[in-house]
Formats: sequence, structure tokens, C-alpha cells
Amino acid sequence: MNNKDLFDRIQTEQKNVNFNDFIKLVEAFGFVKMKKKGKGSHSHQFSHKVYKMAYLNLQPAGKEAKPIQVRQFKKLVAKYNLTMEDE
Repeated sequence: MNNKDLFDRIQTEQKNVNFNDFIKLVEAFGFVKMKKKGKGSHSHQFSHKVYKMAYLNLQPAGKEAKPIQVRQFKKLVAKYNLTMEDE
């Protein structure tokens, strides 16, 4: 699923979102993955390139993104008026 279609979909449905697709969407909105501290963590930490206070800590639930984390992402997009970067 492309990023635009996925973003449109999560406006109404936060469940059953493929985790890898969600990571690509987060990155398309200008978030960059931070270096991991320690090893063995399933956590993926992201901060926005411009708005450093826009921070996400993502963990998969199996192969899917957790609905609460999808909602957190949507709130950050709205709060900082973020837009998708050109692909």
C-alpha cells in the first residue's frame, strides 16, 4: 500500500496496519529513526527532523502497528501540521 493510501485509511481505521508500511509512512512525514541504545530491543524510536519534540516510540504487535501508536502519530501530524514529503 502506498503512503498516501495508508494515511487516508488510518484517518478512520487504526487497526490492522502493517508495521513495516507504518514505518515507511512515519518516515515519509519527516521522522528519522534514532540510534538504538542497547541490543535486543524491538522498539523503534523516531524524532522529527525539524520538530525535535515530535517523538515516537514504536513497537510492533506481531506484524501490525499498535493502534495507540497510530493514533499518537496522527496527533503529532495534526499538532505540528506535518505533511508528507515528496516520494
